[in-house]
Amino acid sequence: NTGTGVLPATNRAGRAWAAGGRFQQGPIDVHAVYHSFNADFIGTPAGVDRNASNRAYGIGGSFDFGVARAFAGYFIVDPTANFAFNRQTSYWIGAQARLGTGTLHAIYGRATIDALNNAADPKSTTIGLAYQYPLSRRTNLYASFGTVRNNNFAAFGLGTSQSTAAVAANAAGSDPRGIAVGVRHQF
Repeated sequence: NTGTGVLPATNRAGRAWAAGGRFQQGPIDVHAVYHSFNADFIGTPAGVDRNASNRAYGIGGSFDFGVARAFAGYFIVDPTANFAFNRQTSYWIGAQARLGTGTLHAIYGRATIDALNNAADPKSTTIGLAYQYPLSRRTNLYASFGTVRNNNFAAFGLGTSQSTAAVAANAAGSDPRGIAVGVRHQF
């Protein structure tokens, strides 16, 4: 199923493939991924190559210093068959360190979309802080704060570990924020 009112132009419609790799040795842990998705739909707007595919690729990793772990990543979505934007680029840096008996996490990230037709590029900056306090091996308390600063053309939401935004932007230029506290128990 390719969506309401959209039929595949060939049997290649919707085909996807991905490849990834990991290198881990001592304190170094590096991951890389490449993903390709063939659009090829009937009704493709004029000027868009129906045989082109969307691509996404990135690299990320961490280094464990013993007292703290630093991590960074870089990810590109290059939608050669997409109609909404040219390219989205994201990067992030962060760290986690022991603080008392718990763990402090911090992250800084930037995202930019290359808009179509020389329009202004949406850009955002994300900052997040979290603290986890262990009650036992399987249960911990946590508190976190995150904010996204969007420019006047961006409407990025505040994300979670899943792909959906936990706090969506109300409109372009709005800056979503979120605070979470709770107890996590692993079964």
